[in-house]
Parts: sequence; C-alpha cells; structure tokens
Amino acid sequence: MSWFRNHYVCVACEGHWLAESAEVQDADCPHCRAYDVVPYRSDDLTRVVVRAPAAKVRVKVKAA
Repeated sequence: MSWFRNHYVCVACEGHWLAESAEVQDADCPHCRAYDVVPYRSDDLTRVVVRAPAAKVRVKVKAA
C-alpha cells in the first residue's frame, strides 16, 4: 500500500501544514478553512518488503 506525506501552503492565509495519506490529494486549510489546497510537495513513505524465497533444505537420511 502506498503512503505519502503531503506538504501544504495555503495561498489565502499562508498557513503551513503536513498531512499523511494513502494518496496525494487536495486538502482543506486547517487555519482558514480554504478549500482544495494542492500540496506543493509529497514524500513517498512507501516501504517495499521483498521476501527471499524459502531456502531448500536437504536432509540426509542415514541408512540403517
């Protein structure tokens, strides 16, 4: 799943804030309630986990 930290600056009141979400999206200013403020920068915080394939284990069986 993707995860982003969005950086915003409101052009109406010049307020700055950060918001994290699963997508880059417009937001409402928490200072003056201006609508649809576009982020000027988004940091991709997505972590990709790569799992190594299971190792093959050879078991030696002793003949009786």
